[in-house]
Amino acid sequence: TIVGGKCTVCGAEQTDAVVASVKKSDGTYAYYSTLAEAINAAADGATVTLVKNAEEDITVSGGKALAIDLNGMKLTNKSGDTIVVEIGATLTVTGSGTVDNVTHGKAAIYNNGTVILNGGSYTRSAEASTSDKNSGNNSYYVIENQGTMTIADGTFKFSDANTGLFSSLIHNGWYDGSKNTNKVESVLNISGGSFTGGGITLKNDDYGSV
Repeated sequence: TIVGGKCTVCGAEQTDAVVASVKKSDGTYAYYSTLAEAINAAADGATVTLVKNAEEDITVSGGKALAIDLNGMKLTNKSGDTIVVEIGATLTVTGSGTVDNVTHGKAAIYNNGTVILNGGSYTRSAEASTSDKNSGNNSYYVIENQGTMTIADGTFKFSDANTGLFSSLIHNGWYDGSKNTNKVESVLNISGGSFTGGGITLKNDDYGSV
């Protein structure tokens, strides 16, 4: 457990530089200065907890199953998709907090593997589109699913500033089905949440199943 920023088992301290922590199998904690470092170091099945706001582009690599506890914090991208989940990887997102993307043509979550959303808000706070023909040079899907995604809970916002009209809020499947070379369906299961905004709030495209 953590008391006063220190692990009561191993004595490791959580300093101001710490962005994320990982609870290890022996009950102690490891601390990391970036969320990406924590994800790369975490063992299969571990939970990575965000302990302060961060600006990073992160990837969950194939063959690994992880959970991210947003812990009331905000994760914003630097230049790419905020969270990418590769084929063969599994990510579960829990806790309150926000995953944001502020870059044109990039998503808050781009899933090619398996994603379970059990919490969090997902947004593009710099969305600048003003019509279905004008992207404002900053527009895209908030969620891009080309794998398997389950949305179990959460409040989904398209933009803090405006609803946006150029891109969809959630995109499932393939805009160009010919690019789906393995012809595997993108599967989206929704059992909870509030969905607001986008030119189309939920767009189910080629090879998409909702």
